[in-house]
Amino acid sequence: MLHGVALYGIAWALRGRYDASPAPRAWLAFGFETAWEILENTDAMIQRYRTVTISLDYYGDSVVNSIGDVLACMAGYLGASVLPVWVSAVGFFVIDGLLLLWIRDSLALNVLMLVHPIDAVRTWQMGGRAATD
Repeated sequence: MLHGVALYGIAWALRGRYDASPAPRAWLAFGFETAWEILENTDAMIQRYRTVTISLDYYGDSVVNSIGDVLACMAGYLGASVLPVWVSAVGFFVIDGLLLLWIRDSLALNVLMLVHPIDAVRTWQMGGRAATD
């Protein structure tokens, strides 16, 4: 759902630059999320996850999981479209922060680790164990 909130936030921030009505923006979010699900399940991305994140046993998502992710994204997008922007933004950061504290993983941390892995963060995520333990 956080993907949907984030995609809505990006569409909201760019709304002045692109004169698109809500339906085309929602379809773009759907397309971006679908493209992400396809990219996420490529061999290259699976290996990247396994190399730089704590997802050592990640072998890709099932089709059902990917469809669920797209549906959850669109639910988040729809929710963000009916809530005030500030509520969506605060909700995003609260939920992402709670996930970080609860399971030592979150959307923001996942993006960070895919783009710029930090060994200390990975060690913290693993509860202080080194990746080779």
